[in-house]
Amino acid sequence: MGIALKNVGRIKKHGRKHLVSKNPYLRLLVKLYNFLARRTNANFNKIIAKRLIMPKRYRPPLSLSKLQYHMANHPNDIAVVVGSITDDKRWCSVTPPKSNVL
Repeated sequence: MGIALKNVGRIKKHGRKHLVSKNPYLRLLVKLYNFLARRTNANFNKIIAKRLIMPKRYRPPLSLSKLQYHMANHPNDIAVVVGSITDDKRWCSVTPPKSNVL
């Protein structure tokens, strides 16, 4: 008598576990945030480490206007973006919010 398994077998975990890119600066960032994720119990470091390992297509650019919109209610906070921030010509007169781009 057999066991009825869901989806005709075991369900595997998907997603990257290690970095594929050969960029040395990105490798150092991943190494740093993996270390911080292990040594501290802050969830922030785990999220950043996971997002740095993601493929480039899942790290789309963020426009400066969208960043300004999200940071409107948080004037003293620093935004951390894993990806790139694109320039927006409409926001040339407004000072951009404090941000850290990884």
